[in-house]
Amino acid sequence: NCSLNILSGANMKFYFDDGSNVFIKKPVVLYDSGTIYNETGSNTIAGPLVLTNTGASGYCVFEISATSLTVSGPMSGSGILWMQASTAPLIINGNASAFTGGALIYSGGTFTLNNIMGSGITNQAGSALTGTGAANGYMDVSGAFIPGGSNVVGTFTAAAGLTLESTSTPIINLTATTAVGGTHNSLIAVTGNLTVNGSPTILIDPISTLVNGTYTLMTYTGSMFGAFGGA
Repeated sequence: NCSLNILSGANMKFYFDDGSNVFIKKPVVLYDSGTIYNETGSNTIAGPLVLTNTGASGYCVFEISATSLTVSGPMSGSGILWMQASTAPLIINGNASAFTGGALIYSGGTFTLNNIMGSGITNQAGSALTGTGAANGYMDVSGAFIPGGSNVVGTFTAAAGLTLESTSTPIINLTATTAVGGTHNSLIAVTGNLTVNGSPTILIDPISTLVNGTYTLMTYTGSMFGAFGGA
């Protein structure tokens, strides 16, 4: 199949039109300095998505203005996924283990990872990170961090270490069992070190009546540096 190439300086806009959302099966190649806009609708890139860094500018831009954009096909490449000026979710459901560029979630919108990503993630204050996926690169979180999702339990894995900055807000969904993670309670699972800067506060969201006992909110295989302000 021929691919849809969005060159540097070019943009593609998705619109819900005539009762239909956009559903793209062909390969999409987003060059650095190119932009994908999700203007209206719950749209889907179902074919392979490649983010390039051929122009050495790095940034492959996504602006999600309405409802959602879902990537259900495989994602690869070395360009930086830069989610900017967004108010709605970008959802990565496809396998992104071959993606090495890193994701930068900038001041707004929600980035949801429900599969494996081969790179790290940085989210800034005002944005949210959710999902049940695993990031195989270092994570630096300054915004909301909700393993699973809003009122949905799930485990998010930071497979190469995690830093929670002072403006970060981990939000953990808990249920009527103290079982760890999985389908029972939300969990942030860190492989490596957990670094906590500036005493952020953990928020607990009871999505059913809690029971007496000890709940596990986070795990880490290395060392923990710093402390939380409370929960």
